[in-house]
Amino acid sequence: MEENDKKKKKKLPLVVKLLLLPFEIILALLIVVLLWFTFCCFDRVKPLEALPPDYALYLRTDSVWGTAEPLLDLDATLIAMTSPDLQKYRESYLNIKSSKLRQNFFVKKALQRRFDAAVYGGQEGVKENGVIGVLDTGFLAGAARLAPHLIPHIKAVSEKVELSVNRHGNYYQFGDSLFFVFRKNLLVLSTNKELLEEAMTWSNSKLYKEEELEAVNARLKEPLRIFANGKNLLNYVIASQNSSSVVQNYLEIIVPYLSQEEYTSLNIGISENDLNVTVSVPMDFGDNPSVYHPVLGLLQKDSAVPTLLPQFSEDVQYYTLISAGTLRDLRDAATRILPPEKDFMTTWNRSDTISKFLFNRSLDDLLFSWTADEFAAFGIEGKSEPVFAIKIADEAKRREIFDKVFSSYIVNSNDSLLVDGVRLPCVEMPGFVLSVLQALNINIPKPYYLIKDNYIYLSQSPENLAAINTGVQSSKKLTGSENWKRVSSKQSPYSTLSLYYNLERSVPFFVKGNSAMSKILALYNSGRFDLRIKDNLLTVQLQASALALESSNHIPGFPIELEHRTNAELVKSKAKKSKLVFWLENNSTVNSLDCGTFEKGSAEYPDLKYIVAASEATSKTNGGELWAVTKNGMAYLLNAKLESVFGYPILSGVSLSCQPFVYKDSLALVGADGAICFISEKGELSLLETGVESGILAAPSVSGDYMAFYEKGFFGGIHIYKGQENITAQGPLELDGIAYGSPCIFTAGGKQYLSMITQAGQLYVYDFNGELLSPFPVGLNGVFYLNVVMADGYLFALSEEGDIYRVGLDGKAMRVKIPYFTAKSGHLTVFDYDEKAGQEIFVSGEGNALYGFNSALELLPGFPVSAYGNPLFIDLNGDNKNDCLAITFDNKIVAANVLR
Repeated sequence: MEENDKKKKKKLPLVVKLLLLPFEIILALLIVVLLWFTFCCFDRVKPLEALPPDYALYLRTDSVWGTAEPLLDLDATLIAMTSPDLQKYRESYLNIKSSKLRQNFFVKKALQRRFDAAVYGGQEGVKENGVIGVLDTGFLAGAARLAPHLIPHIKAVSEKVELSVNRHGNYYQFGDSLFFVFRKNLLVLSTNKELLEEAMTWSNSKLYKEEELEAVNARLKEPLRIFANGKNLLNYVIASQNSSSVVQNYLEIIVPYLSQEEYTSLNIGISENDLNVTVSVPMDFGDNPSVYHPVLGLLQKDSAVPTLLPQFSEDVQYYTLISAGTLRDLRDAATRILPPEKDFMTTWNRSDTISKFLFNRSLDDLLFSWTADEFAAFGIEGKSEPVFAIKIADEAKRREIFDKVFSSYIVNSNDSLLVDGVRLPCVEMPGFVLSVLQALNINIPKPYYLIKDNYIYLSQSPENLAAINTGVQSSKKLTGSENWKRVSSKQSPYSTLSLYYNLERSVPFFVKGNSAMSKILALYNSGRFDLRIKDNLLTVQLQASALALESSNHIPGFPIELEHRTNAELVKSKAKKSKLVFWLENNSTVNSLDCGTFEKGSAEYPDLKYIVAASEATSKTNGGELWAVTKNGMAYLLNAKLESVFGYPILSGVSLSCQPFVYKDSLALVGADGAICFISEKGELSLLETGVESGILAAPSVSGDYMAFYEKGFFGGIHIYKGQENITAQGPLELDGIAYGSPCIFTAGGKQYLSMITQAGQLYVYDFNGELLSPFPVGLNGVFYLNVVMADGYLFALSEEGDIYRVGLDGKAMRVKIPYFTAKSGHLTVFDYDEKAGQEIFVSGEGNALYGFNSALELLPGFPVSAYGNPLFIDLNGDNKNDCLAITFDNKIVAANVLR
């Protein structure tokens, strides 16, 4: 009985069971999901199975987030995204950079995954260059396995990817150049279809050598590991070169002697202020090289500590030190790596013949018999001319050669110059020697020279040599300076070639050019580049710092050099979501810049005079974003690709008297006879006869349905139209004197007004009934060639002398003087650039300075900016702040982050 009672007590009521049923189902599902994810965590594929061997470059990180997220804020990344290869991803990068997902806890955790990638090219077995990336989804492998089954049912994804098949199975294609596939815990992406097919064998680790597997699988000590097959990597670099160069010739020579058994290692550290890149390349010369090569001879010599470096005083601002071999060794190597068009040996042999004829000595004897194995070129603070230094191996031999040469009537020598108590001989370099030097881009036709501590120093500037003589005695050396130590802290004192540079004085070869990499390196404007060799290991190291950035508000990717002159007029597209900016060059070329992708465009339209942004409604109707008008009134409507849309151009027959403008979505052309021709977005024409006698010389102002313009002349005045209706039919609003520009239309207290200032400084404010607002007109001191603008309830005027006035509607005025500023021609622009309370006023005149003020006439931080004309404000770097975009006097488009 007791047992039955216990059973009854344990039995739950039906209602309770029904209430517990959903929880039991959810628990069961959670157990199934947990078992599924546990199974997927153990049933894995190693990333290396999807990476074919023989890559040019391999990288690995154990946390995509930890490695990539800090790079989003670097100026170097922004510059990289302006390169032709990456600019199509620039807008996506900016969206990611400004995304709130960067602060999301779950996104951070999801991206703390291992990622392996390899670059292929220059090696056999791969038809095209390409990249493979392998993401190990880790604990998210359960979701990754379900992805192929979910993609067909997610419309937003399935519409953009295409399912394809190869001999190993299915894969997906996104666009023209991205292929991807899911395999258990792996997501594999590739830019090359053939490479993806190799990856999909899922057994590539068998193709690796044992030492390769150990190196790749070793635990990471740094966030990012990079390995390379030296031979494949240099083949890839050579294949990417557009033309023959010294660097390319050098690489082609050493490629056969790179070790195939050892990896080339790359260590990269980069931050906003410092850059460190070290590349170590194992060489394999063999026991008995079959053919001697002068370049290889230099590479087989271990580096030493340059003896000249400790002697440099702290006023040395840049140097190039070469201690690779003797002058003969360098000559022999130069003949192999200089471009064929230099024809260096022909120049040398010709000079050698002349030397034998004049001095009965070979050129080899003149130059090689006394020189040692250390050479330098350097610059001294405050001096423009460089100094060249050569280590002397045999001083007696040098004197003998110099005495022989200078005793000849062929070479002029002047020993009489004294500088700071130091006698500095001067020699006019023989033409046959100078031709050899000029072939090496060294031009010292008449140098002075100084012999000091087993070195001969040569320079066109005797002051340089006097400074060297003084600096030798100084206790303050370059190696003790803060700048040098900052870029040498990770360097070895041993070097075969060493370059120390400051971009204000010297530009090393790897910074020259207009490539994205050159621009990135130029961000770090002081640095040291060393090449050293020890035990057949060739090490190249660049350590650089941004000691003094070009500007605290510099935007990477700018300035942009323009080919032809412009009118300093930048025009921003009004199309929804468009980031296009347009400008006109040479009155024939319309140019565009997409501020999202950084893609540039241009199109030729002869005899163009003006460009005007089309309305948003026009862009929706037919894709037209820009009106382009010739001086004879032919109007084009251009789309985002700068193509004329269907139905255009339109021949209006109007001889324009001023800049066209947009009124109610139509382009308005003002004729010399005062008539205004309207061209609709559909190409329909209509005409407004204003009947003005003196002409309209400035584009009318537009506010909603209203349009106002100034009829210039002593008997002119202000006209107001609403469509075809003349609001001032009884007569224009009068001004006492001549004015420039068009009326400023504004609203105050729910009522519309317009305002103009005369050349003599009389400021008028009228309502639309033609009544003067009391106490206007008010007089301002100065001469005025620009009309006023309205901001935050105040009128702002700019005089020719650079006085900017703020005038309230009560007539009270305040003035600020802009120093060294004139504005007979200029611009006043009003824009709320910081998107906070209040508008800002931007002022440019006849100089290359753009000023910004708030409505209290306080100068804005970051201003003035070196530019002129009308500025635009656009977020250019993804920080959700408007940047200032403008054109400079020297024909560049510049950008500044004035809100940084």
